[in-house]
Formats: sequence, structure tokens, C-alpha cells
Amino acid sequence: MVGNLSLQSYFYHQQISEMNNICKFLCLATLCILFTQCNNPSSLSPDSGPEVKAYNDKPSKETAIPYLTYLGTLYSKADNEQSKLEILETSLAVSNKNGMTSKSVSYLIPLLKNHHTSPNFNSHMMSLADIMHGVKKTAASNVLYKSYITNVKEGDLFQKAKDNLTEPIDNLDSFVVNLGTKIFENPDKFGINEKASRAYVDACEAYAMSNPASANAPVYLFKSAEVAKSIRSFTKAINTYDWIIQKYPNYEKTPTSLFLKGFMMENEIGNKIEAKKIYTTFLEKYGSHDLADDVSFLIENLDKSDEEILKMIEEKRKKKQG
Repeated sequence: MVGNLSLQSYFYHQQISEMNNICKFLCLATLCILFTQCNNPSSLSPDSGPEVKAYNDKPSKETAIPYLTYLGTLYSKADNEQSKLEILETSLAVSNKNGMTSKSVSYLIPLLKNHHTSPNFNSHMMSLADIMHGVKKTAASNVLYKSYITNVKEGDLFQKAKDNLTEPIDNLDSFVVNLGTKIFENPDKFGINEKASRAYVDACEAYAMSNPASANAPVYLFKSAEVAKSIRSFTKAINTYDWIIQKYPNYEKTPTSLFLKGFMMENEIGNKIEAKKIYTTFLEKYGSHDLADDVSFLIENLDKSDEEILKMIEEKRKKKQG
């Protein structure tokens, strides 16, 4: 069975505020909400519809909002990655043109996470770095700027990235690891430094977005999920486990990530129906894993109280001893 995890860190202090605050830039709840809205489920086209016409006739924030919602509907129905990429690029251009920074972030994140082979990948990295720099999320901006410098190596934006670094970074992995050591410096009553913890998770996720092919990307994501859980940012932790599950299926701790997602869904979110679905998926995919017996036990006892479960465990222990 799994108890409290050892690391601790970051962003979203409350689940509701983490959906609404741009500084908590790595939460994707805003994007998920946006992309599941639907104004007109039939005959959708990126070049037609009243929302498109209204925006083209009079571009503004007021007309951009329904247009972006319309594009979100298209995104949710797109059946290939190229279509999704084009819709995200259009959405980003509209939000940038109208100064809608929070929405720009919600498009930059999936563009970086899901389309790292796009020719615009580096420019999107720089855009997100500038936004994070502007809101003084320097752990994230430093990782993104350093990654841009490593990838591009020349040009005006290259120099801007170097100038905007708040500290010299010789090795990006060493920088992230060092941030992790600060989690336990000047700890609060819970044994961690919350500000340092938030910066660490910030940096880990920025690293995974800007260096998705690195072997360390899922390692840092797993640690950041542990940290997020430790400061009770449960939605953030679950989103991060999803990131690992979807993008790094061969990572050694991906099965554990799926288990922990279900465990948190059951015990922290309190959604036992969803937890059962996750546990069932775990057994279907990883039936021979060391955690399979634990998962089976959890499924069998989802409706029992902690007291009832402890009593059962105690009775089994006595039978083994007897």
C-alpha cells in the first residue's frame, strides 16, 4: 500500500484558484473547459459560422471570445494531430492579437506538450518564457530560456533569452536538481519550503515541455506530482500523472503513476466511481505488476470504511499468525 510520498512542492494552493490564475500556468483545466464547450455541434468549419464572420468583420476581445470557443469546439472534434495543431495555432494568433494573455498560455502549453516537432516549437517556447518572466515565475522562465538558447544558438531572440536569465545556467539538469534541494531549506511546520516547492514543480514541468525527448522529463514530472500532492494540489498532481501516462508509456514508473492517480481519486478527491475505472484500467494493462494485488484489494473494498478495512487486515494478520 502507498502512504504519504516523500517529496513536496508547487503551484496551485487551492483547486479552484489554480484553474483561474495565469501564474499557475501549468494547470490545463482552463484548456479542458474551453475545448469541451460547444455552441453548434453540426456542420463545423474553421472558415464559416457566425462567430467567425463576427470576428472577421470586427476583430476585438468581445468577438474573439465566441470565436475562440468555436475553435475550441473544432479542436474537441478534430480527429488528427495536424488539424489540432492548425486550430491551436489559429487560436493562439487570435488571443495574441487581442492581448488575451491567459488564453495564450492555455494554447502555448498544448502546443509545446503535443507538437514538439512543429517548426514553431522554439518560438512558442520563447513566448511562454516571456510570459513567465513577466509574472516573475523565474524558475519556469529560466528553464524555458535556457532550452531556447540550447536549441537556437543565435539571433535576436537568442540574445534576449540570454539577457532575461536571472542566473547563469551551465547545465539545465543540474539547475532543476538544485531547485529540488531547496524544498527542504527553511521548512514550515509541514517540513517543506512551500515557495521553493512551487518553483521546483514549475521548473520540472517547464523542463518536460521544452525537452520532451529527454530521459529525465518523466523523472522530473513524477517528482513534481509527488510535490504537488504534498502541498495538497491534488488536481495538479493528477494532471501530471496523466501527462506521464499519455506521453511516457514506457517509463518505469508509469504504472505507479496510474495507480497513484486512482489512489488520489479515491482518497483525496473522493470520486470512487472514477477511481474504480482507473484501478480496472491498471489491472487490464499491468496485471502482473507488483501493485496489482493492492489494486485488486482496493477495488474489492471501495465501499468499506477505513475502520472496516483495518479490521479486515488485522483479522488476516491474526489468521496468518495462528
